[in-house]
Amino acid sequence: MRRLLLLVTVQLFLLLMTSSLSKAQAAGLYLTPTQGQVKAGENLTVQIMLDPKEGELIDGVDAVLIFDTAKIKPLEVKAGKAFKNLVTKESSGRVQITGLAGKEGQRFSEVADMALVSFEILESGKVEVGFDFTSGITTDSNVAEHKSGKDLLTSVVGGNYSVQATTVAQTFSILRRAVPVLAAAFFLLAVFAALFWFFKNRPKRLAEDVFYPSPVPLDRLPDQTKEETIDKPGPTEGS
Repeated sequence: MRRLLLLVTVQLFLLLMTSSLSKAQAAGLYLTPTQGQVKAGENLTVQIMLDPKEGELIDGVDAVLIFDTAKIKPLEVKAGKAFKNLVTKESSGRVQITGLAGKEGQRFSEVADMALVSFEILESGKVEVGFDFTSGITTDSNVAEHKSGKDLLTSVVGGNYSVQATTVAQTFSILRRAVPVLAAAFFLLAVFAALFWFFKNRPKRLAEDVFYPSPVPLDRLPDQTKEETIDKPGPTEGS
């Protein structure tokens, strides 16, 4: 009986420890809305939400959004209620939004809005906005635990949207895609024209040990030409 009670006690202790460890590493980031339609002339606006799950004490959050640069372009990032100040860093197809807590860390007891991000529509079609996230890596999206710096982020949810660009934006998008192709075509055409001109106009070299007749005037008979080229004897003495 004692052994049974001891075994049950150990199992309960291990279960509680496992549960506490799993809770200490739980946080999520997601977009809202996760889907929708954007009409021509409007901007795509999404909100980044921080889900602390178990109310961990954190030092800061990095939310790294990835998207198709041919379809949308970041316009503005506004801070939400989670952090007073945000630091934004943009690169091709990425926008990193960082929120920092104070020295004592910050605890969230419920889901909080981290930032509001607006995108300009460049081209009509389907577009996905997601989070750059790999579990255990702190160089992408992450939620840093207070003091330890451990990444608490375990889940992310992006969004899929149907967007429509204005006529002007759609035209510029087509031209933007066509310019590199046209530039490459003109370059190849210029190279081909230069090579053609070079081979056509380069001086012809005469082969050695080959007889090339001298040009003959076409306004005289061959015999007359020959006679003129023969040296005539000079006058004799006494003549």
